Amino acid sequence: MRTLAIVLVFGLTISSMAVFKKAKPFKADVRSIEALQKKQTVTFGDFVNFFQTHTFQQNDQLVGFLDNLTNQILQEHEDHLNLYTEQREEFQSEFSFREEEIEAATEALDASQTQLHLAQGEQTRAANLADLAGQALNIYNQQLDDLRVARAAQVALYTQRRESLDDAVSAINEAQNILDEFELEAQGVVPIQFVQMVNSLLAITVRTGHSHKVLPIYTKLIQSQARQSFDVSDIQELRDLFDVVLDNLLSSGNAIDDQEADDASSFEDAQAYLVDVIGRLNNQLNLSAQYIERLAGIIEQETSISLEANGKIARNTELLEQAQGLFDDAEVEFQQGESIRRGQLELISQLKTAVQALEVQYAQQLLPNIEDLVSLGD
Repeated sequence: MRTLAIVLVFGLTISSMAVFKKAKPFKADVRSIEALQKKQTVTFGDFVNFFQTHTFQQNDQLVGFLDNLTNQILQEHEDHLNLYTEQREEFQSEFSFREEEIEAATEALDASQTQLHLAQGEQTRAANLADLAGQALNIYNQQLDDLRVARAAQVALYTQRRESLDDAVSAINEAQNILDEFELEAQGVVPIQFVQMVNSLLAITVRTGHSHKVLPIYTKLIQSQARQSFDVSDIQELRDLFDVVLDNLLSSGNAIDDQEADDASSFEDAQAYLVDVIGRLNNQLNLSAQYIERLAGIIEQETSISLEANGKIARNTELLEQAQGLFDDAEVEFQQGESIRRGQLELISQLKTAVQALEVQYAQQLLPNIEDLVSLGD
């Protein structure tokens, strides 16, 4: 029984040293344990000497020593529990903080990704609209160029027809002057210059489209030349024919003048419309370019936010995992300490029971030498 008591004491001492080494807040080396033992009423050395030299009449000191060890273990449990509770609260606070950081970063990432996709889609749409506007601008510029080319050809044709008509009128006027001179001189043969003028008039009216009006005059001259005579009635007939041609020429001149005025007005309206459309398309292209540039800035900004949010999520996830690992370590450490303390308390309880049993069995007797029970070494 005494051998059991000594073994229990050694086991208690060794297990007590083990718990000090495992619990971080309660680390202590052998010197610290010995210093702590010196503060007790009965030291382990005293306990050994007690077995060698004393009777169980001094058992109260031994029980006090064991009770003191029990209280010390209970206090250690209380201190470790307080520290463990504080650590749990700190870990829970850390978990909450990291989870909130991850949640906030995730929300920021989702929001930035949504804005990024919207901006990218809008940029694509704006670029497509700008391409369409550019194509339309090329079409309208080509239409304006074609309109101006057509107008230049139209003006050239009008000028040519106007000049031909003016030449024809001048030729008729000159022919009538020659006719007047011929009538005054009462010559019987048509002057050669008159014939030449009629030939020129015929050539001009071919260009103006009035040659059919001059042909009767030309026929009349041929008839007069054939009979080698020319009377007053022929002159009047020629004048009437010239008047008909002149009226037609003047009417044609007024018609092409009116047409030219209409063509000029239509050209100005069409040109103004095309210029306005081209101006609006150019303005649209400029606005599109500015809009696309702003969208590029938004895309760059949202991309930066997404990268930052991803980095924040990664960092806080890593810190959360580290904190979880430390928490698990603290949990294991506390449970191991509790297990060791329970073993210590059980050993002390067994030792007290053994001492009390020895007290009854060996009352008023000296204990055998402890060296007969265990080998204490040199």
